[in-house]
Amino acid sequence: MEESLHGYRKFQTGKLRLYYRNGEIRRISVGNVQVVNAIYAAIRDQNWGTVPFQITSEDIEEGKHGFSIHLELEYRNSGIRYDARMEIEARDKSLKVSYKGQALSSFLRNRIGLCVLHPIKECMGKLLEVIHPDGSSSQGRFPLHISPDQPFLNVSGMLWEPEKGIQASMHFKGEVFEMEDQRNWTDASYKTYGTPLELPFPVRVEKSDQLEQSISLEVKADKELQNPSGQNNRVLRIEPDSSHPMPALGCMRSTEKTPLGQEEARSLKELPLQHYRVDLSLGYEGWESQYEQIAQEQKQLGWPLELALHFGSTPGKEVEAFLQKLKVQPAEIKHILVFDDKFLSGNSMLQEVIPPLRKALPQVPIGGGTDAYFAELNRNHPDTKLLDFISFSICPQVHAFDNLTLLENLEAQSHVVENARELFGKAVSIGAISLKQRFNAVATDEDEAAWLPETDHRQDTYLAAGWTLGSFRQLALAGAASLSYYEAVGPRGILSRKGKTYEASPLFHLFKELSSGSGSKIITTHSSHPLEFDAICLKDKQVYKVLISNFDKSALTIKLEGIEREVDSLFKLGKQGWESQNKNDIIEHRINMESGALYLVLYSL
Repeated sequence: MEESLHGYRKFQTGKLRLYYRNGEIRRISVGNVQVVNAIYAAIRDQNWGTVPFQITSEDIEEGKHGFSIHLELEYRNSGIRYDARMEIEARDKSLKVSYKGQALSSFLRNRIGLCVLHPIKECMGKLLEVIHPDGSSSQGRFPLHISPDQPFLNVSGMLWEPEKGIQASMHFKGEVFEMEDQRNWTDASYKTYGTPLELPFPVRVEKSDQLEQSISLEVKADKELQNPSGQNNRVLRIEPDSSHPMPALGCMRSTEKTPLGQEEARSLKELPLQHYRVDLSLGYEGWESQYEQIAQEQKQLGWPLELALHFGSTPGKEVEAFLQKLKVQPAEIKHILVFDDKFLSGNSMLQEVIPPLRKALPQVPIGGGTDAYFAELNRNHPDTKLLDFISFSICPQVHAFDNLTLLENLEAQSHVVENARELFGKAVSIGAISLKQRFNAVATDEDEAAWLPETDHRQDTYLAAGWTLGSFRQLALAGAASLSYYEAVGPRGILSRKGKTYEASPLFHLFKELSSGSGSKIITTHSSHPLEFDAICLKDKQVYKVLISNFDKSALTIKLEGIEREVDSLFKLGKQGWESQNKNDIIEHRINMESGALYLVLYSL
């Protein structure tokens, strides 16, 4: 993991250590302190989609005092043709990234150019001096609470201390930059980027338009800091005396048109899930037949509904029509979520629909907030007096899509839950958790704003199961009351359809172990190397259940600390489920894990 971080190549220059892959610099550090999370270039189209690129030329030169990387890039997507040259120069304690681009076609864009990601752990709450284009400066702090708006505007440079004894300075050229708090989208970073959002967008780029930008970083360290090469011991620390309630766990209805089959329903009923999240758009024709299918599936599964009602232009009439339908064909409902046509719980809509819903269903909790991400909730507060709980959605890949980003962004999930609980004083439900976006809530093109779920090719992999394990730990320990993961069946599902048959994915077998029966608790755990492995510990009346995921491409030896008793059973997740292993392979509380594998350790109480 020292020489390669999820496929990234390690470079060292002076006291700076960083990783590089495909035109992107990651995790610039001094000793154990991360100074910058990433520097990269991106084109965002008119719907905030990230335009893919190919590297046509890559030249890497290493010398005694640093290295240089020269790249030629081609962006091609839906009429967008753009070429760019990128240069990365590192010498001793400094780094410079330059970007020159030229349009080969005319197109609409929201942003083009360089971006910097600042790590949450090392920056949150720290002092920051911002230099402005006119030479003046101002002081502030990296936001402690998730900032709904840009915390810093009109930026041409910045100075900060990620840790005492380390001074960092950064300068920007070619554009006016600003910063946003990416925890709003559960990215574990603050982002400094070019083209201020106060300027109108999208903007038309004309053929032959050119762009030139650069970012320079200098880091000074007053003393020698501990090098991570001396921290090779991988430890999972379990705190048996620190327990938390288990959140209610459910899954979402498939967005595929194929009805849920009897065999699929029979398999899904093996899972200890507590609700079935379904969406019903009352402002559109045909919702009645859709509801009939939903009611039938609810009876097949035996799970009560978490029913998300999406209202159109006449919410008062629509809610009455729904309640009439419910009388004719009842279904068991656990929760109701209410949203308007902007994916929000607008106050005028709430005032129309909440009273009749409460009158007809007095025992059913009603929640709202946004069907999109925490950003929308953070900027549009609903009238919480009308709601029993607050809800929003999570996707770890709003901005980037690689494995490292997927794992890094786990850290931000606890932040959104804690901030929501503090802001609204209500229980927090994560209404939908998916690997890829379910729809584009910020599209400027109306056709792109439609609900077009994307599929992640990793959905059926051990990595997805491991990421879900880490997500469950973050959200549960932060106090989330209810979680809805993935679709039940299909390419975004827990069960994968293979023609007329289906297969249980690693996610299926993981969820089978995430029982939240009476008396179950989740125990606090800490991974010494969270980008290499993560774990959760569950406790019920008879057993400690420790689920561990190795994210790395190599085998790992992990020491289990905190539970001193001997292991009762050991399992590894295989294609057909959990396979028994020799528990005597755990010697002195150390478990040897194969690359990319999931293990289950049981301790009898």
